[in-house]
Amino acid sequence: MREIHWKKLIGAASAAVLAATQVAPTISAFAEEASTGDYVYCYATMTWAEYWKNEGVYLDSAANGNWEASSAESDAHNETDMGAFDAVTRATSNHGLHRGSYQCAVKVFDTDGNSYDYTGKGQGESVDVVKNKETGTADITVDGTVVGTYDHSVISGPKYVPVAVPAADYEDFKKAYTVYENGTELTGGYSEGNLVNIDETVKVDANTSGIKTAEKQEDGTFQFSKRETAATADGKVVDTSAVEIGEVQHDSGYGDFIRVDINGDYGDLGAHMYAVRWDYYGDGDTVLATYGTKFAADNWMHKAMGIQLGLTKSDRCQLPEGTDGYGRWDVTIYATGYQDFTFTVDNEPEKYVYGTMNIPYADYYYGELGNSTDTTDGEISYDADLAGDAGMREDGTYDAVTSATASKWKTKFADTTYVSEPDENGGGKILGVSGVEVAIEQSLYDQLTADAKDGSTSGVLGSLFSTFTPNEDQETIPAAYKQLFADGTLSATITAEPEVDLTNVTPTLKTDSKYGDYQLNM
Repeated sequence: MREIHWKKLIGAASAAVLAATQVAPTISAFAEEASTGDYVYCYATMTWAEYWKNEGVYLDSAANGNWEASSAESDAHNETDMGAFDAVTRATSNHGLHRGSYQCAVKVFDTDGNSYDYTGKGQGESVDVVKNKETGTADITVDGTVVGTYDHSVISGPKYVPVAVPAADYEDFKKAYTVYENGTELTGGYSEGNLVNIDETVKVDANTSGIKTAEKQEDGTFQFSKRETAATADGKVVDTSAVEIGEVQHDSGYGDFIRVDINGDYGDLGAHMYAVRWDYYGDGDTVLATYGTKFAADNWMHKAMGIQLGLTKSDRCQLPEGTDGYGRWDVTIYATGYQDFTFTVDNEPEKYVYGTMNIPYADYYYGELGNSTDTTDGEISYDADLAGDAGMREDGTYDAVTSATASKWKTKFADTTYVSEPDENGGGKILGVSGVEVAIEQSLYDQLTADAKDGSTSGVLGSLFSTFTPNEDQETIPAAYKQLFADGTLSATITAEPEVDLTNVTPTLKTDSKYGDYQLNM
């Protein structure tokens, strides 16, 4: 029953990603060759599919062997990243586009379908995306000149992957891939909060952590071997005493089903990070499954809120049959110029307090209609009223029902409705649904209980919690329930979806009924 806490709200997806995934690598080369023996060592830009194909990571059968398979589904954050290792379209012109260019190849597209290799802010000869204050849209600029109106972007793969190329094939390799040779100066990004700009010289040899070997195929294309790390690997080592590994989160609100953050002194590591590997052990000592990530869809870095690492259930990540995602996970960060950094998290299931609650209609339907929940990342908010911000409480929407007569109101519809106190005429309003089964995380319940004793609860969250009555039996999980989040919102109904016998039920639909526009009789 644990997995149902991770239920995802799947909405409609945009078809734009289907075309965006067909992005070929840019062709360019830099400086002079630097070779050792029969190999030339350099950085090369490749797609996510090329990077992960031989790494032993998961690919769902739904992808039919296509490592670049896209998906028409969207995740709980309404993002189209449910595919395999296709290009990511999550980044926008004002969030993520710049940070995505630190270590990843980014293409920006204008409204006419033209594409440009995004170089980011602060570059000498730059392709940038700048807000247009007059139109409210965004412009694509090349060397400061507007060339088109921004439409969307894709992050196609890691930009600085260490590669060993057979010397005999090197000239052909340079024609097919963006290559950064030894001695090349790399500059990118700019200092932004805890993140730092990239300013270093390419230095790749046989001891560089994560080096891949480029292997030329009979048809002239290249494939890449599994990454290797020498016993005496080069690169910076993460100071584990300076970084802070956060608590495991479930359904943090950004499409992921599991997430863990790195805080502390993370700025340089975050700016150099390009990929993350997750090894799942469950309750044992053997790896059950290994997953690779895509930047922006799974792993992310923030200027102030740490490195944010997550996994989204998708063609690149499905839990092994019979497991629920709890137990041991080993997480490994790959970052340019760093030795691999691995840490272990024990993902223990969150404990819940189950009970019943009276819920106004606006709050009840907020999660049911696919609205985002738990957007405060676990921070209690008595002031937030997301249902109200979304217009759910506006007159004529999900406000209290006033058509009920005094006699109907008194019956309370078999005690399933949440009603107001009686008015001077003995009638009242039907406010919502009463006795709804609700789950509250133990830590949140403890905090709300303590606040209630201190008299500090208020607002929507305080009002909802004041009607919560814990069940006497806490061992049995309700067949159907909602989860109350720290921002005062509730999830859609979570259910094991038992079979319902409808053999003797006949539905009929009327239009233009005297009770409303539509009437469904069962």
